[in-house]
Amino acid sequence: MKFSFDPRIITEVIGKGNYTEFRSIISEYIANAWDAEACNIYITIPEDFEVGSIIIKDDGTGIKDINSFVKIGYNVQMDNIYTSSFRRNIIGRKGIGRFAGFACSREISYQSYNNGTEMEFSFDRSEFLKHENVQEIEIKEKITQNTNFPNGTIVSLNFLDGSYSIPSLNQIERDILLDFGIVDDFKIFLNGKLCEYEDIEGRVYQIDKVSEDFGEIKGQIIISKGKSKKLQPGLIIRVKNRRVEGPVLFGIEDTFSSKITNRIYGDITANSLEDIISSGREAFIQHDEKYKSLVQYLKDQLCEIAQSIKDDAEINIEEYIYNLPRFQRRIEKLPKHLQDTCKQYVHQIAPRLQRIRHDRGLIEIISILIIRATENSDFYNVLKDLETSENMDISTLAKVLEKWSFAEIAYSSSLIQNRITVLNHFASIINNDA
Repeated sequence: MKFSFDPRIITEVIGKGNYTEFRSIISEYIANAWDAEACNIYITIPEDFEVGSIIIKDDGTGIKDINSFVKIGYNVQMDNIYTSSFRRNIIGRKGIGRFAGFACSREISYQSYNNGTEMEFSFDRSEFLKHENVQEIEIKEKITQNTNFPNGTIVSLNFLDGSYSIPSLNQIERDILLDFGIVDDFKIFLNGKLCEYEDIEGRVYQIDKVSEDFGEIKGQIIISKGKSKKLQPGLIIRVKNRRVEGPVLFGIEDTFSSKITNRIYGDITANSLEDIISSGREAFIQHDEKYKSLVQYLKDQLCEIAQSIKDDAEINIEEYIYNLPRFQRRIEKLPKHLQDTCKQYVHQIAPRLQRIRHDRGLIEIISILIIRATENSDFYNVLKDLETSENMDISTLAKVLEKWSFAEIAYSSSLIQNRITVLNHFASIINNDA
């Protein structure tokens, strides 16, 4: 069997020039598994990159037809844009991605199973370099019929290049999640561990826009309560569920402080930009007018959102508490001298509530604690402690108050204090030699 090759694809050099980032190599094989309607994909990265092999295994349909597999340069999306069963958007276009492994290895081997037929073959990088015309390259495939193996494909990248820059497993996992996100029926495992996204909680802005300049885009921008421990702030732009660019903030970090930009996360799908993706799928063609229009639109959206965060940051907590309907109703029932006392407490504690200023529900809970402190000296002691507490303590207390009543907290505190007293007594006895 020989290659069928579109001569125009010769300009798209296979190998290191096309896949400068390790994530792009892995991403190509994940995309192939996606198109093959796999539900699970298992990636193994060897501990010793110079000795082991990279293995990518999936439970997709397998290679149905070797003739189609070696037909390179033909746009498969001219025939179908969705997979047959799951109706997924087909990511692959010209078949170049199956050679992405040459960027970091000398040999790519395939072992595929499709409805009882096993097919094995491999590509050698040196063989490619020997021939001026890839149509001269002979593929030696081994086909076995009536096997009992389930459908799927195993790709091995062998004889790895020790000089190739390989990221840490944590970075590879982050890149995989950024590239493909989370899809219910498509799970990716890295060295036996499921790649799991970190949930970002916060205010959500839905993006659903159709423009003559850049086509249709959909997605969301999230303003988190704080900076993520795993993810980098910014927008990810996807085409057919696969990341092409991001996370990126389009330069708004030059206008707004990191305290604001570190809270902005987003995921945007722009399928209409598929025709302006670079051959290695690592970026869009920057000078294209559609791309420029999209960037300007998203930048305008981010600036507007960042400004709203800035305005929120400048909220007057004291004034906000006074205007809470629930707080107003409670304070109006207090005698005049207690109303003045309550306002004094608000003035004292308000500066300490900056950490939770974005969570109006928690501020309201603390406002009721202030009312109770005015009425009851036990609660006043809690309030007084908050004036010197760390910001995290205030946030934690507010969250506890969401689930527990004041009485439950007071009882638990008393119980804990009694137990500490007993433990201290035991400690003194243990430390006493007599």
